[in-house]
Amino acid sequence: MSGIAVVLGLGIAVAATRYAGRLESRIRQQHAEVVENRRDLQRLSAKVVHAQEQERRRIARELHDEIGQALTAVKTELTLTERHGALSGKPAQSLAEAQSITERTIEIVRNLSELLHPATLDDFGLPDTLASYLRSFGQRTGIRTQLVQDQMARRMPAELEVSAYRIVQEALTNIAKHAQASTCRVFVQQL
Repeated sequence: MSGIAVVLGLGIAVAATRYAGRLESRIRQQHAEVVENRRDLQRLSAKVVHAQEQERRRIARELHDEIGQALTAVKTELTLTERHGALSGKPAQSLAEAQSITERTIEIVRNLSELLHPATLDDFGLPDTLASYLRSFGQRTGIRTQLVQDQMARRMPAELEVSAYRIVQEALTNIAKHAQASTCRVFVQQL
């Protein structure tokens, strides 16, 4: 009887060990799949961000080049009409209003283009772009801003500069909406 119990106990131990081994193998396989899925998700996220930035860059260029130039041409024509025409009264007032609307629209297009994708980011890098953005942010919101930089002499990869710019942009938007701040300091450091 005790021999049967020992054999039965050993059988159960062997079966439990095999079952535990299969479970451990399945867990390792699932963990590997999770790691691979995470890598795939990171790659896809990077592609989406890159595609968004490319589209923003294209739209910003279109706004600046096409619409901005067309509005500038309209403004020039309005100015020429004003100089060469002997308008007075209501027509002169309408012309002046059209010039004013055109100037404001040009400024709006310039600001939208800059917000979508600042050309200075491609041309001059992150520190100069942030300095420019902070100036315009301060003018728009009345919040005094300061940019503090450390070890930012060399350029970062373009994707990193865009990401850092977007992070600062979002943080400043949140400050303007929620912080009721009168001043803000942005500190950027390259390690």
